[in-house]
Amino acid sequence: AREKELRDACTILGIDDLRLLGLRDKTLEFEDPDKLADRIGVIIAEINPSLVITHYPGHGVHPDHNALGAATIRAIGRMPQDKRPAVHCHAITKNRVEALGEADVVVDVSSVSDIKLAAIKAHSSQSSAMLARMGEQMAKDPEFRKQMEQQRSRELYWTYKW
Repeated sequence: AREKELRDACTILGIDDLRLLGLRDKTLEFEDPDKLADRIGVIIAEINPSLVITHYPGHGVHPDHNALGAATIRAIGRMPQDKRPAVHCHAITKNRVEALGEADVVVDVSSVSDIKLAAIKAHSSQSSAMLARMGEQMAKDPEFRKQMEQQRSRELYWTYKW
């Protein structure tokens, strides 16, 4: 079910190069960090991106997010500095600003916020209850609605501090 949700979200976002590593949900924190970084490094070397977006290690909330972010940073950190892509990290923790400072990169995604929401909704096993609660609260509280609409219209990223 989770793989289908991911594929559906990728279709919504126009992503046609999805790489699945065959890892089980809720187990990434138990993977060998070097081996996981090796696998990610192979993909990065093949694609040769100018930008990698990942979770900021320790600020992804979910252990899988933190493990994947750490492995991605490890893979990029192994590269010669002049060959590294830019890295923008998403941080979800409540203390992210206190720990990391203000976001380094703010991207206005308001023109595609409906697409973003559709992709989130595609992950219904993870998002439907949360979105229903948010919808109820937004209907009751105009200030909360404004805050959520503002949040949905921009993406915040921190550059990794090597």
